[in-house]
Amino acid sequence: MMPVQLTTERLLIRPVEEGEVNLVYDQIHSDPDVMRFVPAGTADSLETSRARVARWSEYRARTGLGPCGVWERDGGFLGLAGVFHIALTEPELEVGYLFAKTAWGRGYATEAAKACMEAAFAELKPDQILALVMPGNDASIRVTEKLGMVPAGSAVHYEREMLVFGSRRT
Repeated sequence: MMPVQLTTERLLIRPVEEGEVNLVYDQIHSDPDVMRFVPAGTADSLETSRARVARWSEYRARTGLGPCGVWERDGGFLGLAGVFHIALTEPELEVGYLFAKTAWGRGYATEAAKACMEAAFAELKPDQILALVMPGNDASIRVTEKLGMVPAGSAVHYEREMLVFGSRRT
């Protein structure tokens, strides 16, 4: 089981609560720029966001894994990050991160993804964790590089051709 909450020097990473779904919708799911490289695409309503967050909560209850909200330690919502099974169903683990535009370029994705990966490696001891990146998402590729992940080719996931990056347990 993964810890319910992670902290870093600047961040608090924890599950999104029911009353916070509007933040996810307003700052993440409804923003076409933020969702540009996410296969699920933008959410057409707050209810769509609510259904996505509910699916994560159900998945977390079963597995202890899943996307979580990322906040500045003083409280401001920044985005989402976590480790989970690819498509929540496949055996391989994936690290994912998605941040509001106001948080772009400040190192939050790298910091959050690193914390989530370290916890997953420590608690679950997988051989590797993958990152799946849509071609053209240069910012996400830079995050994988900062995390020390190495290119591992490409594969079809989420019904799209994705670039695959991997990090092995040391």
